[in-house]
Amino acid sequence: MGLWLRLETAHPHGRLTKYNTVATSTLTLHREKRDDPLKFSFGATKVRGVNLGGWFVLEPWITPSLFDALNGAAVDEWTFCQTLGATEAYNQLSNHWNTWITQSDFTAIANAGFNFVRIPIGYWSVIPNAGDPYVQGAYDVLAQALNWAQGAGLMVMIDLHGGELLSVLTGPERSSDCV
Repeated sequence: MGLWLRLETAHPHGRLTKYNTVATSTLTLHREKRDDPLKFSFGATKVRGVNLGGWFVLEPWITPSLFDALNGAAVDEWTFCQTLGATEAYNQLSNHWNTWITQSDFTAIANAGFNFVRIPIGYWSVIPNAGDPYVQGAYDVLAQALNWAQGAGLMVMIDLHGGELLSVLTGPERSSDCV
């Protein structure tokens, strides 16, 4: 059994929408669903968790070292990628994604007695919009992180950031409530 996400784009500016009946393009993602033993029994098991912020959603207050060299030209991941350009942004972010949190961190988290991690990731890492400056690669590292968490016996909450994809899933009137 698989987990499927299908979203259609039909907005003239390439924005995601579920309200148009004719799509100009369709993107289907398929990721295998994890085994039942990994389901967390909320209510029966106490959640003891940590947040792995700053890994897949850049914020200058969490990862100032990525922003310092840009002398204020970037204030978030959008402007970081826009300022550096696709190639350099990818080089820096790929290094960050592969070194900020590693398999040993998941082991250390479990060894410290935690059973849960929250991993924020931007909608742009899951389904990019044409014309946006974001670079891809975080979603693949997230898949690796899920394997590390499973190996360490940790449950994971994937926290999807950003209002645009959320407006597709929850309706535009609710997306600002979710950001």
